[in-house]
Amino acid sequence: MKILKLEPGSVLGGMLLIAGSCIGAGMLGLPVLLGLTGFFPSILLLLISWVFMTFTALLLIEVNGWFYERVNIISMAGKAFGRAGKIISWILYLFLFYSLLVAYIAGSGKLFSSFLPFAISQNISSIFFVIFFGVIVYFGTKIVDFSNRLLMIGLIVTYLLMIFLGIS
Repeated sequence: MKILKLEPGSVLGGMLLIAGSCIGAGMLGLPVLLGLTGFFPSILLLLISWVFMTFTALLLIEVNGWFYERVNIISMAGKAFGRAGKIISWILYLFLFYSLLVAYIAGSGKLFSSFLPFAISQNISSIFFVIFFGVIVYFGTKIVDFSNRLLMIGLIVTYLLMIFLGIS
C-alpha cells in the first residue's frame, strides 16, 4: 500500500485562499455602489446583509454539529433532506459557481479591454483572461497560491486606499 505524502502548505496561503473565495470583488464593488444611495441607507443595507450572512453561518455550524463525521454542505443536505435535498444542493451550487464564473469573466473582459491602448473586443479580452488564468491553474498549486497572494494583497491595498484616501 502506497502512503501519500502530504505537501506542506502555509497557513497564510490557506487563509488567503479562503478569504479570496469568500470575499471576492464584492468587497470593493458593494460599498462603492451602495455609496450612491447615501450613508445611512448604505449602512442599513450592509447591516442587513451582515445579519443574514451571520445567521446563515450559525445555522450551518449548528447543522454541522449534528454530524460526527466530516461533512460538507452537499452531504449535510443529503443526510437532512434525502436524495432530493442532495440533488437540489448540487444544482444550486453549480448554478452559483456558473453565475460567478460568468460574472468574473465578463467583468474582467470589460476591465481588461479598457486598459489596453488599442481597441479590442470585450469577448476577445475575456478569452485572454480565461487563457491567462487557465495557464496559472494548469501549472499547479504553488503558482495558484502565489497568484492568489498577489491578488489578495492587491485587494487589501485597494480596500485600504478606498477607506483612508477616499479613492474609488
